[in-house]
Amino acid sequence: MTNQNQDPVNLLEISELYIADIRAKKSEKTAQNSINEFNSMFRTLIEALGFNPENPNGRWTSRDQEMARTYVKKINFAQLAKLPLSEMLRAALRKKKPSQASFNTYAARGDQFISWVGEQSWWPKKSQRHPRRADKCCPPRERPFGHRSNTPLRDAPRPEKYGLPHSEMTPPLQAECEAFQYHLKVKEKLKPRSIESYLADTALFLGYLANHQDPPVPVEQLSLQSLLPLVTAEELDELSPTQRKRLWRKLNQTLTDLIHHYFQFLEEHQNSRSPRTKVGRLVALYAIGRFIYKDEADSKAEMRLVPIIATILEELRVVRKVAKEWTVSRKYVSDYDKKWPEVPEGMTELRFLREHFIERLAPQCRVRDPSGRRRAGWRITASIAHLLIWLELIILAPRRQQELRDRKVSTSCPVKRPDDVPADGLYHPLPPDWAREIGPNQLPADIYLYRTYTDQGKHYPEGIWVADVQDYKTRQAHGCFSGILPNYRFSDGTSFYDYVERYLYGSWFPGTFKTAYAYQWCDPIRDGQKGVWQSLGLLELEPEIHQVTGPRGDTWTHTVVFVQPGTGKPYGQGDFSNLYGDVAHSYLGKRITSHTMRYIWATWAFMVGLSEHQLRALAAQMGMTVETMRRTYEQRVPAEQRRIVQEAVDKWLLDELSRQEDTDSGMLSLIPLDTLKRTIQQLSTKERQQLLDWIASLAS
Repeated sequence: MTNQNQDPVNLLEISELYIADIRAKKSEKTAQNSINEFNSMFRTLIEALGFNPENPNGRWTSRDQEMARTYVKKINFAQLAKLPLSEMLRAALRKKKPSQASFNTYAARGDQFISWVGEQSWWPKKSQRHPRRADKCCPPRERPFGHRSNTPLRDAPRPEKYGLPHSEMTPPLQAECEAFQYHLKVKEKLKPRSIESYLADTALFLGYLANHQDPPVPVEQLSLQSLLPLVTAEELDELSPTQRKRLWRKLNQTLTDLIHHYFQFLEEHQNSRSPRTKVGRLVALYAIGRFIYKDEADSKAEMRLVPIIATILEELRVVRKVAKEWTVSRKYVSDYDKKWPEVPEGMTELRFLREHFIERLAPQCRVRDPSGRRRAGWRITASIAHLLIWLELIILAPRRQQELRDRKVSTSCPVKRPDDVPADGLYHPLPPDWAREIGPNQLPADIYLYRTYTDQGKHYPEGIWVADVQDYKTRQAHGCFSGILPNYRFSDGTSFYDYVERYLYGSWFPGTFKTAYAYQWCDPIRDGQKGVWQSLGLLELEPEIHQVTGPRGDTWTHTVVFVQPGTGKPYGQGDFSNLYGDVAHSYLGKRITSHTMRYIWATWAFMVGLSEHQLRALAAQMGMTVETMRRTYEQRVPAEQRRIVQEAVDKWLLDELSRQEDTDSGMLSLIPLDTLKRTIQQLSTKERQQLLDWIASLAS
């Protein structure tokens, strides 16, 4: 193994240094997982560099491993520096035909390794005959906090997956779940994300019954009625009133026992004690009940009168009461301090995130890496996506992540330019209504990003980007939202709109190198300028393009704005949370989420003392009422107020005590100063204020 104080001379020694770096920065368990994934990726990279194992489609033998070590010892810096390692690795991975998850994992591990190598002082830099401008290169990215898994929100071990996969269900159960899905979509007209959530919770219930209930239900006997048995009106007609009462009592008791045993399983085996989780499960169980009893009740009111449905609603009422008590008492399962940024005294969280987080993200979107090499186009696009997502959370009062996750953008444009668009202006249209998703009320029910020059009767000569939000969780209560995205300016002179357009259309890099060609697009300032398109923007991520055909045969296409690199598919809720959670943690060491940002904005509003009118405007932008915002988010404010009061009291009062000590006079000097300080620090805020008033009265 190479001496870590000496520079490596070949690929083997580079890999050994990289593994040592992983061990130095991560916990033992986390490091070992990363090293295992690195080793798997490294074997593929060696094959991409020309090594041929005896069994290329199977596990390497000990002889393969020894031969590979000899092979990589012969690969020196001069050879590696000339190769497109990232592209070669991806090509080799595709030949192995792994799952998409495995491909993403090993490609990411390869990118991390290649990026780390490029940042090392011993890695050969390109010729400086044409010096690289620092403002075109990403600064070296320091990641002292590492992956978010280094900051667990709970001390409890990670829960195991216990849901019953669709592939393990019997054909009749699969058909029943599909009928349940159809009912939710067509009959109840629920939105896709709600349906997805109910189906996921249903799989959890079924997995519990099959594998964890005592006694378990054999998979071949499982059905939705294993959770809620159906009793039809015909069956009840054959029973006497007393028999009906006994039947319902027995079924209700069985259901109650099932619910309580399931919650016990969540607490003891899954370390899941939050009443909010239990509320979600019961809501899903209620949806299952509505499906099973859909032919036995003609209205919602009748449905609630079905005894077994009434039992679910009663359990739901009890658990919601506990959840409300948790909210009032600020109780959480996870450590909320690990989600909250640490800010210097006298600075708000919003200002801190703008100055010390966003301003560090922007330079990472440049077209060259710290060594001056051109970055892959998809890397540039992915970096800009991180910036755009976080910037909106910080410069605009955030709504739920749904707005960013589901946002679409047109990939079609009308042939005729609208009259208000300048001849050389950039226009990105909002689709016509016939090309949009339409809700039950025959109105648009989706979310779009578009660029225009006129909004609500006002003309904007430079153009504006607008988010048109016609699909939102609280739309029914608070209406739709269409707002101009502010063109935030960074300290380096770039703007929010610059990054939006680089993300969608690509990054142009001017220069007179061999591959340069003339610019021919929408920016008149650059018309004819020599350079290259360093990235193709969103196209680098290969997004799925969807086409809609109108009643007259016209077609329109669109895609989701933020898609996953490597697959081009939209993000799921969990994946999207992880996307910005990883970015925040790598810079700040905190697991900040979009929901945390809602807390931060609301806390800021209450701390700076916005007027009632301003609070209502802010609450409306966040998709809620002021009352809901106070009830839900005005939780850190009392603690912040106590901290401010205590700091002020400490400073003023202890200064007074110090003066008393210097003069050695007065009644306070009768008590030892250290004892008095400790006593004061133990007083409540109210008691400190009373003491402060008393000392002030003495001074007067």
